[in-house]
Amino acid sequence: MAEVLGPDGLFAEAPEPVRRFFRSKRSLPSFSWQDVAPAEHATMFTVAKTAGYDVLEDLRAAVDDAIVNRTPFEAFQNQLEPILRAKGWWGRALVEDPLTGDLVDAQLGSPRRLRTIHWANVYSAHAAGEWERIQNSKRVLPFLRYGLTVSKEPREEHAAWFGVILPVDHPWWDTHFPPNGWGCKCPVEQLSRFRAEKLGYDPAKAPPDLGATTWTNKRTGETVEVPDGIDPGWEGNPGKTRADSMSALAAGRIERMPPAAQDAAVADLTRSPVGRAITNGSIPYRPGDTSSANRQNGEIAVPVAVLPPSISEPFGASSPVVRFSVADGYKMRRVHPEVSVDDIARVHRALRDPSTRKIVEAEARNLHLLFDDWHAVIRRTGDGAWTFLKTLHRWGNDPGYGERVIKRGQPID
Repeated sequence: MAEVLGPDGLFAEAPEPVRRFFRSKRSLPSFSWQDVAPAEHATMFTVAKTAGYDVLEDLRAAVDDAIVNRTPFEAFQNQLEPILRAKGWWGRALVEDPLTGDLVDAQLGSPRRLRTIHWANVYSAHAAGEWERIQNSKRVLPFLRYGLTVSKEPREEHAAWFGVILPVDHPWWDTHFPPNGWGCKCPVEQLSRFRAEKLGYDPAKAPPDLGATTWTNKRTGETVEVPDGIDPGWEGNPGKTRADSMSALAAGRIERMPPAAQDAAVADLTRSPVGRAITNGSIPYRPGDTSSANRQNGEIAVPVAVLPPSISEPFGASSPVVRFSVADGYKMRRVHPEVSVDDIARVHRALRDPSTRKIVEAEARNLHLLFDDWHAVIRRTGDGAWTFLKTLHRWGNDPGYGERVIKRGQPID
């Protein structure tokens, strides 16, 4: 059965991947939309001309509500406009450009800007959520078909793409997965092989190539090739960009990511299908079985946290990435079966926030992390090349538990 994918009318409340895409973003005030590269928009929430104004978190809260509860624009505007006016972020004003130091006559809040903020964030989040859903179902629905836009005035290029059928992982979707510009409302349709062939799929037929335009970001100097018909800044696939970040993590390159990208990618990997399978035990593993297949299953792991330098360096961990393996998941479930994947995600957040974690200390190759009423044990290998989350549990109402843990070793942080 074909499945039409688009942000309108599918759910009373946005599905979990859509909510997670937005909520894992780091807030970043900016002066111009050109200050943030398209790839960074997959991991950061930013609104132009908010630098110097205390409004970004107000905008973020309203966008979150719009994404999760499908708040219509009129309610979104009615909620935000009084707050933004009270804080002085409304109408036109002279604002200093941090790049040049010049005063610029800039448009701050307005109904038109709020509509753009509402549309761009809602559609991007749903596009990323849809991409994750597409990836999860591509074994039975391995094709995508570019749908007919519902816009009253469709772009000619977008109309020309209607009916294009390609495999889910075809590189054309890296740049042409909608939305493909401001106000774009094009959908995609996920198809079975039978349905794709019935609709005329021809593997020998190349996707349409309308050419590309060289676009230079005047603020950063970066030059990119943007396919004709796609607005600059929209030539990426939000969900694919996020998935690429996850792949970089799994390859051990997370330590070279900026903090915002680390946070977003770790959140994705922890709650990814593999991360959930490790936590709930759906990957087969039998302790004591020395077969190569069982050993390889036990070694399957996902990054679930990153140690800050103040911890990783004295701990002797050459890589700050903390992994959670099938073997460790098996052992933890036997003692603490109540721990969920959302609980696992707490470890990274606690490591990121010194005010949340109570104390971190080492005992031989074990690092004890205490935060709120939780206790996590992180262990490094003898050479320090790898670190793993070994266990996580609540200590409950035992007021002396933390002190007893502290006595096991020397404080690090």
